[in-house]
Amino acid sequence: MNKQGKVFSVTHKFVLLIIFFMMLFVGDIWLLHNKTQGVERFDELNHRLSVLTTDIVRLEYVLDISVITKDYEDKRGGAITTDIANINKSFKDLTRPDYAELFKGEAEFVEVRDSMVADWKAIYSELKRLSKVKTEEELMLIHNVVDMNTFILSESSNRLKEFVQERKNIEFEGRANILLLALAISFLAVFVVMFFFFIKMVLPFERFFGDVITFLQSGARGKMAEDFPGDLGKISHEINVACEKSMKSVLSTDKKLKQLENEVCAKVGKLNALNTVAMMLASSLSQYEIFMVAVSEVLNAVGAEAGMVYLKEGGMLKLKVSKGFSETFFYKGEDVPLSEKYTGEELTKEPVVFKSLDQYPEGNHKDVLLAEGVKSVVSTPILNENNVVGFFDIAFKKEESNMDRHLAFLKAISSNIGVAVGYSELFSREHETSTFLERVIQQIPYGLAVFDVDGLCAMANSAFKNLVGGDVSTDFVGNYNIFNDDEFVRQGLSTFVKNSYNGRIMNFGAEYKSNYLGVDRVASFKVMSFPLYDAAGNIRQVALCFDPVKGI
Repeated sequence: MNKQGKVFSVTHKFVLLIIFFMMLFVGDIWLLHNKTQGVERFDELNHRLSVLTTDIVRLEYVLDISVITKDYEDKRGGAITTDIANINKSFKDLTRPDYAELFKGEAEFVEVRDSMVADWKAIYSELKRLSKVKTEEELMLIHNVVDMNTFILSESSNRLKEFVQERKNIEFEGRANILLLALAISFLAVFVVMFFFFIKMVLPFERFFGDVITFLQSGARGKMAEDFPGDLGKISHEINVACEKSMKSVLSTDKKLKQLENEVCAKVGKLNALNTVAMMLASSLSQYEIFMVAVSEVLNAVGAEAGMVYLKEGGMLKLKVSKGFSETFFYKGEDVPLSEKYTGEELTKEPVVFKSLDQYPEGNHKDVLLAEGVKSVVSTPILNENNVVGFFDIAFKKEESNMDRHLAFLKAISSNIGVAVGYSELFSREHETSTFLERVIQQIPYGLAVFDVDGLCAMANSAFKNLVGGDVSTDFVGNYNIFNDDEFVRQGLSTFVKNSYNGRIMNFGAEYKSNYLGVDRVASFKVMSFPLYDAAGNIRQVALCFDPVKGI
């Protein structure tokens, strides 16, 4: 790994590759610019020669016009002067050193150029005489000399242009070859670098990823090869180190997972037990059934061997349910004094763990538990309206080191048992009250009946049945409708009853002849009709109280 640490990283290699391509690109651009710059000077020289030829032809033309018209006018003289100035400037430019440098080793350009300069000087000396011409013969003489020299000058200029064009073509071809060679070398360099990059980078990457896929498919077992260049070797080494650490922690993790699995199963069992007890609480009011289900579920959930439920009755605790003890336990441990369950001034409202029966309060109950082979006990108070109404105890006949982990679960179960005790007591009280009220209603000497908003009988006591011509066994409820009673309708008594549905208490008298169930009877009543309100203050029913006057 120390050797690999000295190798350039992938990032460094990529940066160097980019720098190489940039330098190659800049070099090709510079070479192209440098080679085309010399060719441009050939074009510039050709242009100047063309301008020079044009100026010479124009000078000849103006001079010819002057001869033909036999008059050297100021206007034409000014044009000739301008042409002379332009030609002088062109010859001055032709003598620039950089133009001569284009033809190093070739004297022909310099010779032709110097010849043209000499011819121009001869022409120029003749032209200067134009301003002093007096006769036509003198003008014609100057014209002939200038015409001959300009012809020679034009021929020399054309010859020089051809030479420049030929030299330009040769130079361009040579420089084009150099450029092609440079481009070929650049492409070759790129190919070599890319080939090197492929061998040194791409192929190792492919082999590396192939090893990674094989390594992962094998479940990350064994080791990866570490003979990769640069960062790949480092990554392979780090993967192997990480896998070694992971494998070391897998074994301990498996143990922890098994422990967690056991804990989860235990908690799921406790939740199922709570759910079962809650469902039993919702479906039954039998204390025995609820207590037995609670004890059975708790024993399965916590692994205890026995359980019992005691309820407080007076100064004693009465055994209601037990499981996991011998057949004689129910009789031996049926009654337990409160003093044998606690030693303080009042009953504790929190679970108490007796890890050993040596800690259990002295008394007959302790001796019974020892006789049953109990080694430890968890006693959980049963609370109803925050008062202790009993105890739910579980007993272990084997060594149990961690009983505290069950306390929250036992408190939840005991809470459900306390709710069951409260429901049972409430139902008993409600049932006794309902039975008492029903007995009073049935035995009062006044007829009493309750009707719903449609006039259908909802309740009727025995006196009412007798008053309207029925007997005790007659089923008025759901069958008799006061608004359909012919006597009530005939005497208009239904109106009084309907006023009570509007919240009024009505008192009225009636003579009643009943043939209900085929019995003809005549009776007189004092009737009180009054509304009955529900918990929301709405009138849902009306009660009628019948006080017989005569005819009974």
